[in-house]
Amino acid sequence: MIVPVPRRLVLLRHAKSSWDYPELRDRDRPLAPRGERAAALMADEIDRLDLQTEWVACSTAVRTRQTWALVAPSFARAPVELFDPDLYLATVPGLLARIAETPPRVASLLVIGHNPGFQDLATFLARADPELRSAVAGKLPTCALLAFSFDVSDWGGVASSRGELLAWRTPAMVERER
Repeated sequence: MIVPVPRRLVLLRHAKSSWDYPELRDRDRPLAPRGERAAALMADEIDRLDLQTEWVACSTAVRTRQTWALVAPSFARAPVELFDPDLYLATVPGLLARIAETPPRVASLLVIGHNPGFQDLATFLARADPELRSAVAGKLPTCALLAFSFDVSDWGGVASSRGELLAWRTPAMVERER
């Protein structure tokens, strides 16, 4: 018999990207200065909330990789990094499939990606929490952070499990509290 264990899933939407270079493809857009500040702010929040993870799955888009580069120094121990082109504009089924591929030995995972898939995934994962579901259903802001705990035997169980919300933070929330 496989016993469920706590697994922590942290979702981080990429920080605000720049629209200063209209010649760039969407996946090649860098962070805006505001996005760089927000990513640094959320790095501090990840550290404050002790949301360190063992693995990071990050879209290969420039803005997600730059977001991770700004957040990574907040990790006391460098996690395994997986840069996955399939996370770029992934849908909920694609995101859940990627999460399910995480090895069972991994207890904590950070996924860095994009809307609309992240907003849809957040809404799906918040199905047991009407207040959170309402909050994220409107719009998941750039650099928003959500963390959930799931008691499942492997990461494939996240799709059918009701997780417990550990954190819901946005740069605006953090700035208001400072």
